[in-house]
Amino acid sequence: MVPRRDGNMPNTWARIKPFGLDITTVTNTQFQKFVRETKFRTEAEIYQWSFVLEYLAAPEIVEEVDSPQGYGRVKDAHHWMAVKGAYWRRPEGIGSNLRGRGNHPVVHVSYNDSLAYCEWAGRRLPMEKEWEYVARGGLEDEPFPWGSDPRPEKCNGWTGNFPTENSKLDQYAGTAPVDFYEPNAYGVYNMVGNVWEWTEGKRGGEEKEKAIRGGSYIDTINGEYNHALRVSSRQMVSADSGGGNSGFRCASGDILNTDGREIAIEGLDMDGDGMSQEKLQKVIAERGVEGLTQYLAEQGQSNAKVLTPAQLKKRQEEGGSIMDEL
Repeated sequence: MVPRRDGNMPNTWARIKPFGLDITTVTNTQFQKFVRETKFRTEAEIYQWSFVLEYLAAPEIVEEVDSPQGYGRVKDAHHWMAVKGAYWRRPEGIGSNLRGRGNHPVVHVSYNDSLAYCEWAGRRLPMEKEWEYVARGGLEDEPFPWGSDPRPEKCNGWTGNFPTENSKLDQYAGTAPVDFYEPNAYGVYNMVGNVWEWTEGKRGGEEKEKAIRGGSYIDTINGEYNHALRVSSRQMVSADSGGGNSGFRCASGDILNTDGREIAIEGLDMDGDGMSQEKLQKVIAERGVEGLTQYLAEQGQSNAKVLTPAQLKKRQEEGGSIMDEL
C-alpha cells in the first residue's frame, strides 16, 4: 500500500493490488486453442527449423541433420541439433506429434510467441522477480521450491550421463505433464525443471535478449551437467529464439510488490514526477524495497519514508487514516 500526504492533510492510501501467476506452464492443448482462433504462426514455423535434443530425435532425423543438406548442430553443444520442420506441433521434427502430450508444456516458443499468446489471453508474462518470488514458495533462502534437500525425483531434470544416458529417475526423459510433480507451498508446479520459462525484463519489449528461468529437463539437480536446477537459475536468450526445452506461463494483475506483503510510503508527494501508481509498482518489482527507497531519493522525495509491514500495521492500528483506492 502506498500512503500519501499533502501538506497538513491526513494520510490517504493507495493499494498495490496482488498479482497472479498461473500454477502451470501453458500446455500444448491451450496453445493449440490459441493457434486455431488466431491462425498464429510461431517463429520456429516461420524459420522452418528449431533446436531438438539428439537424445529425443529419431535416427533418421539425426542422419538428416548430419548430412550435407542438414542444418547441423550447435557448435559448443553438439547435443542440440537444428532440425528442419521442428516446431511446437512437431517437437522432434517431421514425423513427431503431440499424441499423449496435450498436458505437457508447449515448447519451441520464443519470447515473442509467448507474448502473443499472453496478449490473446488477456494476460502478461511475469517479471523476473515475480517469477522467483512464486518459485521460492515462501522459502527465501532455499535453493529449491521444496527446501534445501537435493531431490532429483521431485522435478524433471536429467538423471544419468548426459547426453547419452538418462535413468529417468524423475520418470521422464523429455517434457513431463505440467502438474506431474508436487507443487510448492504456493500450489505452483514445476518452477524448476521441465522447461525454461520466459520472463519479462525491465523495459518491456525493448530488449533483444530476455531472461528465461528455472532450468529444464536437460539440467541437473547438482549442476553436474548443463545448468543447476535452482529457483535462482537464469540465462539470457534472444527474444526470437526457442527450442525443445523452452516454454512459459502467464501472469495477471498489477506488477508484484515483491516482498509479498503490503508496502507503504509515508510523506509521499504523489503529484511529483515519476510518482504514478504504475511507476511505483514497476520500481518495486524491478528493484525491490531497497531500490524503491533509492528511487524516491533520486526523485527528490526527501520526506518519503518506506514503512516495514510491522510499521504499517502499527500505523493502521493507531487509526485516523483515510483509506482510498487510486
